[in-house]
Amino acid sequence: MHNADRPATRGWAYQSIPELVLSEGVTFTFGHGRTRFRGEMRACYANAFALMCREPDVIYCEGYALSDEVPIPLDHAWCCRPDGKILEPTWRYKNTAYLGIPLKREYVHECFLKRKQGCVLHAWRREWPMLTGEEPKKLWLETLKPVDIDKGKR
Repeated sequence: MHNADRPATRGWAYQSIPELVLSEGVTFTFGHGRTRFRGEMRACYANAFALMCREPDVIYCEGYALSDEVPIPLDHAWCCRPDGKILEPTWRYKNTAYLGIPLKREYVHECFLKRKQGCVLHAWRREWPMLTGEEPKKLWLETLKPVDIDKGKR
């Protein structure tokens, strides 16, 4: 049975977190930008939030990541610069690929500090407001500034 046929999700903007990430997410390429902040392994959400709070131009992202050493996509959080360059505060793996949603700073702050969520996308305690469409994407989706690929910048 397709999720759209389930009464519980009928009428939702997105039927699942994977559908949300595939619809609104950005593919980030291999390689990392430089950051001095290194968090603890297995604490990616807290680490990415801490990095976002430390650096004003950093964008918090959630979605999926995989690498040569972790060959299955895992739920993950990281940061990026406005041009999409990855800042990875948790994983030390090389050749990592990311698919995720860049999120607005104010929305992330509200989720972590006011709502006491441990991550943004998995908001089951609040009955999935991003999936249902209760909170429209203009509230949470951050737009990245594209870089001219012909100039070798990304």
